[in-house]
Amino acid sequence: MKINLAVCGRFHYHNYVPYLQKKGVLGTFYFSHKIETGRKLSIPSDFYYNAWLKEYLLHFHSRKFKGVGKYTLYPFYHKIWEQLVLWHWKPADLLHIMIHGTSVRLIKRAKRDQSIVIGEAVNTHPYTMNRLLQEEYDRLGIKMKVYLTKAQEKQLEEITLIDHLLVPSEFVRNSFIEHGFDANKITVIPYGANLTKFYKDKNVVKDDIFRVLCVSQISIRKGHIDILKAWEKLNLKHAELIFIGALESELEPIMKQYSKDFTYLGMVPNDKLVHYYNKADVFVLASIEEGCSIVPLEAMACGLPVILSDHTGSHELIVDGEDGYVFKARNTQDLEAILSKLYENRSLLEVMGQKCLDKVAHQSNWEEYGTRLIDCYQGILKNAKRSV
Repeated sequence: MKINLAVCGRFHYHNYVPYLQKKGVLGTFYFSHKIETGRKLSIPSDFYYNAWLKEYLLHFHSRKFKGVGKYTLYPFYHKIWEQLVLWHWKPADLLHIMIHGTSVRLIKRAKRDQSIVIGEAVNTHPYTMNRLLQEEYDRLGIKMKVYLTKAQEKQLEEITLIDHLLVPSEFVRNSFIEHGFDANKITVIPYGANLTKFYKDKNVVKDDIFRVLCVSQISIRKGHIDILKAWEKLNLKHAELIFIGALESELEPIMKQYSKDFTYLGMVPNDKLVHYYNKADVFVLASIEEGCSIVPLEAMACGLPVILSDHTGSHELIVDGEDGYVFKARNTQDLEAILSKLYENRSLLEVMGQKCLDKVAHQSNWEEYGTRLIDCYQGILKNAKRSV
């Protein structure tokens, strides 16, 4: 059994590709990232192809022209990546792609090779996503009409071409079933945390400040406004709310209204996040739409209890009240009550934090993900042979 993986970017794949290579199932990993990224994968160069040109074109465009022309030129950059992959193509038994609107020609090529194709959805179905985003724009009073983008149209085409769907949560699975995808052709495997990068640092000494941390892009999808509303109403003493992540321009006016209520640290390199996780008391993510956010798992790997909306996907890994709390998306009252409870009962944090460490160590890590993924590949290929 040989598996090709293809993703226009890098995303989470680098976390488990070395495990697939170690187990002897990896054919070629096709991706795009910085030139030096391939050398950091810890696998022989014969097992990957980094079509890095697309990354540099995209970043140059972003710096030089900001958002101007992105809906026209970004798809062109993606086509360059796809063509480069086709020029370096090696057949395999199974192709695993991300449903991102960038792999239609790769799927068709794999089909000509008589390969099975798995599509991985990292977000909800495009129709579900757009509905949730439109609801959020309307709720926040931002005049915006959400339409299917060209990339989403390509995603819909990819969905019709694949043989099997891989998703990270029941939240995503249900959105695809709602829009007609065969439930029997969907496998759910939640993501994991990198236990080498993220860990409990016993040398960190916390002070008496109650620190609540959110690591996430500050965008319409992520629900920061609900965290801010709950935090403002609580008005806690000796407490700090910290946001880490890029701020999208459309939310700047709203965030300015709450500027006195939170500390904004901007973008922080991934390898520096472990420090902030270890200094915090609790992690919160109030997403409106998400597939299965990885950052809560990183926080848990550092012994940090998590508070998650029921639209994060990763909330499904939590036992409510034991290693974290789950609240209904957009329900600021429930979020407020949870934060208040933890503020008043700090002893709960240590107990819950230890349960987080235990869970991530034994269940929610990338080696466990890789093991389950290989089982998934084997099962799909076995069923395909039976149906021939």
